[in-house]
Amino acid sequence: MKLQKSFFHKKFKNKKARNIAILSAFALLAVVLLFFQGHITGQAVQESASRQPLKCGDIITQKTPSPIILTNKDPITQAPCKNKGLTMTGFNKVLDCKGLSITSETNRFIGVEIKSSGNEIRNCKISGFESGIQLTYASKNQIKDIIFEGLSFGIKLTGKSKENSIRNNFFAAEEADIYHESFGKNNKAISNDFFGKKSIDLRTQQTLQVCEGKLGNYLSLSTKEPLQLQAKSSCGISKLPLTTEGKRRMKS
Repeated sequence: MKLQKSFFHKKFKNKKARNIAILSAFALLAVVLLFFQGHITGQAVQESASRQPLKCGDIITQKTPSPIILTNKDPITQAPCKNKGLTMTGFNKVLDCKGLSITSETNRFIGVEIKSSGNEIRNCKISGFESGIQLTYASKNQIKDIIFEGLSFGIKLTGKSKENSIRNNFFAAEEADIYHESFGKNNKAISNDFFGKKSIDLRTQQTLQVCEGKLGNYLSLSTKEPLQLQAKSSCGISKLPLTTEGKRRMKS
């Protein structure tokens, strides 16, 4: 009787061990499958985040993957536009030109028009359009580290564009570096270099904030300021250029 019990007990233990081994194998297989599925899914996400090369006239929509890093493969950086450069209708997008240029030879149209909110444009050189960047009923956007030259207007604010930040840009526009005809409030222009014919042209009763503590903006000796917005501000006109391009122009 004891031998029979021992036999069945041993058989039961062997069966239990075999079941545990089978379950362990299935668990390992499941982990491997999940790993490869995640790897494949990651590849699919990465591939879906790729975008078509940007050309003149393109629209950056909500579906456009962000950040948008311009390269030499983007046609818009390789030849002057014959019409508008880009339009941004998507929200919370980042356009980084990485020092590349968006140009035109028409002296018409707009380099980049922003019609949405929460975007950032940086590190661009924009020239040859009527307006470099235009904000049309656009709010809470950031425009920074951009060189504007060879334009009638560097930046235009229209409609009820509000709470936009214009920071650390170099302007050398032929009419006005910033043309402000917006009825929106709380737009800021801080730490910019104005080398154009006129720094800020205000066309509405809404003004721009031009000081942040002691930090203001720089105006070249040839740049006019009809309303003395910076000169009469609490921080005054910066004595020296604030941007890398401004400092370079000062030395040349």
